Amino acid sequence: MVLRKLSKHEHESRIIVDTNKSIRQLVVSNDDYEAAVQAHTLSPKSKWLVVRNNIHKIRSWGLIRRMSVIDQPFQDWYLFFQMRRELKRAEDKIRSIQYRSDFVPVHYFELPLGDARVQRYNVSHVKPTDGIYYAGLGSEPIVLQYLLYYFSKDCPVPHNSIFYSFLSDVNSVLETNRKRINRIVVFRKLALIFTLIVSILLLIMLFSLTLSVITTMTNLREMYKNDVDGSCGLFSPRTSDYDAYGLKITGNDIMLVEALGDTELFLIRFAPYVYVSQPLQCAIPYNDTNQYVYSVGIGKKQNSNQTHFFYAGQILNNSSPFGLSGHHDMFIGILVNSYQQNTFITIDTETLFNCNYFKYQSLQFISSYGHQEFFVFAVEPYGQYAIGAAKDFVFTYHPFSDNKIKTKNSSLLWAPNTVFIPIAIDTHTSYTIVAGFVINGPLFRVRATPTVYVISNSDLTVLSTWSYAAAINSWQSYLTYSNLKTWSNKYVMSVTINPEDPNRVLVGMPFINIVFLLIVSSNGTDITLNSFVDNGDSIGFGKSVAWLSDSEAAILTSNHLISNSSKVYLYKSLNNMSLSSKPSAIFPNVQQRLPPTINARFIRMISTPSSLAILGVDSEILLLLPSPPGYVSSTTSAATDSIFIVSESMMCMPGTFKNHLNIFPCSPCLNGTRNPGNHASITCVTCSSDAFCPIGSVTDVNKTFLYPRSQAHVHPRSPDVTVFDEILLQNMFSTSANEHCIFVSPLFWVLIVIGIVIIILTIMGIIKRWVRHPVAHRVRHHVKRIFRQTDLIHEGEMWMGGLVSFAIVVLLIFAYTFSAAFYREYPSEDSGPSTFTCGETMRNAKYESGLQSLSIPVSHDEQPMFDLLNEQNYILRLDVLNTVVSCKNLVVEQSFGSSTTKLIPNCTYTNGILSADVSLPYHKVITKWIFNDIAFIGGIRISLIADEEHYAMYHLKELDYSQTIFDYFNRTLSQTMAIHLELTKAINETEPLTGYKPKFSGIWNPKFVVDENHMFISSDDYVTSINLTSTTLTIFISETSYYIKNRQLPIAKLREIVFHNLLFTIVCLEIFRLVILLYKLTMVPLIDFLALHFRKRQEVTSTRMDSVDHDTTADEHDTTTDNYDSTTDDHDTTTEDHTTMTDNYSIMTRSTEHDYNIVEVN
Repeated sequence: MVLRKLSKHEHESRIIVDTNKSIRQLVVSNDDYEAAVQAHTLSPKSKWLVVRNNIHKIRSWGLIRRMSVIDQPFQDWYLFFQMRRELKRAEDKIRSIQYRSDFVPVHYFELPLGDARVQRYNVSHVKPTDGIYYAGLGSEPIVLQYLLYYFSKDCPVPHNSIFYSFLSDVNSVLETNRKRINRIVVFRKLALIFTLIVSILLLIMLFSLTLSVITTMTNLREMYKNDVDGSCGLFSPRTSDYDAYGLKITGNDIMLVEALGDTELFLIRFAPYVYVSQPLQCAIPYNDTNQYVYSVGIGKKQNSNQTHFFYAGQILNNSSPFGLSGHHDMFIGILVNSYQQNTFITIDTETLFNCNYFKYQSLQFISSYGHQEFFVFAVEPYGQYAIGAAKDFVFTYHPFSDNKIKTKNSSLLWAPNTVFIPIAIDTHTSYTIVAGFVINGPLFRVRATPTVYVISNSDLTVLSTWSYAAAINSWQSYLTYSNLKTWSNKYVMSVTINPEDPNRVLVGMPFINIVFLLIVSSNGTDITLNSFVDNGDSIGFGKSVAWLSDSEAAILTSNHLISNSSKVYLYKSLNNMSLSSKPSAIFPNVQQRLPPTINARFIRMISTPSSLAILGVDSEILLLLPSPPGYVSSTTSAATDSIFIVSESMMCMPGTFKNHLNIFPCSPCLNGTRNPGNHASITCVTCSSDAFCPIGSVTDVNKTFLYPRSQAHVHPRSPDVTVFDEILLQNMFSTSANEHCIFVSPLFWVLIVIGIVIIILTIMGIIKRWVRHPVAHRVRHHVKRIFRQTDLIHEGEMWMGGLVSFAIVVLLIFAYTFSAAFYREYPSEDSGPSTFTCGETMRNAKYESGLQSLSIPVSHDEQPMFDLLNEQNYILRLDVLNTVVSCKNLVVEQSFGSSTTKLIPNCTYTNGILSADVSLPYHKVITKWIFNDIAFIGGIRISLIADEEHYAMYHLKELDYSQTIFDYFNRTLSQTMAIHLELTKAINETEPLTGYKPKFSGIWNPKFVVDENHMFISSDDYVTSINLTSTTLTIFISETSYYIKNRQLPIAKLREIVFHNLLFTIVCLEIFRLVILLYKLTMVPLIDFLALHFRKRQEVTSTRMDSVDHDTTADEHDTTTDNYDSTTDDHDTTTEDHTTMTDNYSIMTRSTEHDYNIVEVN
């Protein structure tokens, strides 16, 4: 049988059977398991048997494509059914493998890809229970291991087997499952690791929670302190916090008292408070170590016989944990000095002061109420009684009248259902001001409202109320005032009543950064807002407020969350006026610095009221005493180991004055006034009119020091005309009314020559017309001959051309003279005034200027100039104007990179001017000029000096530059200044008139870059913002990244000037010739025509024809009869240019009726 496979596009196959040949035995012997089931029933020579046996070879066409039946379900359909049939036949053998003793699970299954290639599959993951279900094998699945064993051991599959696609699909599925199992294993490991991490974190959290619980149990007493009702009976405040629960400092002009909670002492200091070697101070221990003092108080107006003070607080630990009512007892007491002589001890006392005569009297307990987290009290101005308020009650305490304490429940005082938390309090003789919070309840977003109550001192009733309402959309409107159950520094307030005018009340609320000025009227029944000061978006402004006098006040700003330093804002001129938005002064300042033993963080402040006592965070007290006019309350030398530090009066520093008794610093002298500082000044002296006297001046400084010196100038611009021809023409024919311009104008002299020519022509005409003397005619004839010889226009043909030639010669002389002088006007720096022309600045130079980047390499000719500039040594000089700073207080430092080196300046001081200079080793350097003094500086003048140098054709110019920095307005130099001095190279290149080697000159052009808003401050800013012990001026010297390149070139060199003068000469001659030619061609015919027309009307008949002939003959031959004087003198009929036109008249003839008429026209 021969098989032929046609091409694919025919889509058919033909089978040709050779009946003479049989391949049955070959087919059956090789593939007997593939033989037909009915093969034994056919005849051995049956053609159907041959066809049936050989049709199985169809699968070999194309070597069995490796395609899945699933991917191509209709391709090779015959092979698919054949494979199912053969697989069905081998099913029993495959299932019987389980009973074989030599069965071993297959780990790797090999499937051939060709004759030499084998693909190996990893099937080690196949379990004995894994099976495969196939539709042609019945309802029971076949164990995969048996199937794999059969086709790998018993019946290996060739690459062209009909089982290839089936086994390939099976192994692909197994490979996918193997990868999936591997991924599951990896994910399980990751899950295990994640579980371990989470477990460790949970263990850590459990440990932290356990530790937190242990810590919480350990601090149980601190936790119970937050119980408002005191039901737990525990209150344990931090005794070292002098800002907690109340005011720990009080005082008046008799004594100052501070409660030291950590040492359980009352520290007392008596007046006079001035600094002495043995201060009048002592300490009294608490009468009970279980007492915690909330605050202390004293009457502002107590006299020297009323040396007592009040204190209030709570018992921390009774003999039994609770009082009779089951709560700790709140108390108020008084300490009285029974020996009044102590108050009269003078400064000269040499004995140490003691407190042995102070006695505890009348300690009163408030047992009806439990622990009060908010408990404040104030003392009546004369010290007769105390009045206080707490959350649950208000009270009055009269120790000298009935020695009893009277309480009133808060529910009977405030409005119904109102909970008020008092924070600050101050009292007058008839009413008390209490500031605090009214609780709004949990249903409100804003949990509390800042409120001020006016309470009657006599019957403890509310007289009036004022509440704060935040502006809509302001940052204060977003505050909720939560967590008000316990005392906190976050919500402190301050209140003070003006002792001289009790109707004026200051209320500070630092949590909203505002201080209010309230007006109380009608005996307290009305309270209104007068004004307020909002200090911005920060907090802490108004931590404490105090009146210093009727018109002076102090406000403490302290915000330790942002800064560890505090400030005291001082205000003046407040009588009948609202609070100013800007303070008059701020403490500490340049004149009143903070002593080193005082912490920069202030927590509270009181007034005595003439003095100001400031309490620091470490319990130290700084007392500022008022100073008389001409003096300042200085704290500079107030150094002591005591926690009481008192200021002393010192004379106002030079440049300042003071005319009131107060604690304010001295004010700077205004612009135009001065104070040399020789004595205490209450006013400043007026400066002279020609002196430089800014604010803070100490002497008269001549204004000449203010004038700057600069070698920089604007590079000249090239003239509008840079062509020599045009320059020559402009100067030859320019006109001006200026006397000098008229005198040097060529046109002026040409006109003079033309005037002379006109005079000569007039004389010649007179001689011709009216003079009949022969000598005159001979003179005229010789003059004409001379002028004809000088005729440059028609080369000796016209005697009048000779006259005009003189004007041309004058013009040419001026042109040659101008050209020679113009040639010498180069270079411009070596030229003087140009007197030869109208403009005295005319130069034979044109200019080019531009900026060049230093990143571009310079030319070989320019490099020496750059080297000279880079090697030039500077001297930096500083003149400090109108100051008392001395040379010993000057320190100069040089910063180069990260290193700092001190420079030794040459320094002198004369008449209010300090002058110092240093040599700079580098061009790019930073120098710091530190003046260890707080004196005023009126202005500074900075100079940069360097020597000149010459090298061949290169000239390095001398540098002498200075700039004065000062202010004409009411401002002075600040204590921290920065000046940037930028240096720019300026190179001038001058092209030579002769030769090719240019000349170079160079200089540095300095430029100051100053921010005047940071350099200068006003007199108001000086006393409110300056707090430094020295003045620092930093000068940054740098070089710009570019340089200025200027070039100077001659407009015309010698050859060009000679050539253009020759052209000018020729042009002048030709122009005059052209003018005469135009005259002949246009004017002469016109004149002849007019003359002819005129003569027609005035014809004159000649009497003698021969005289006419004689005159005509003479006119025609005038050029050849020079010796015949009578004829030429009478008629002057010289022919010009061989024409028949005469000089002075013409002969016109006309024939009428054979007669001749002659008309003569002069």
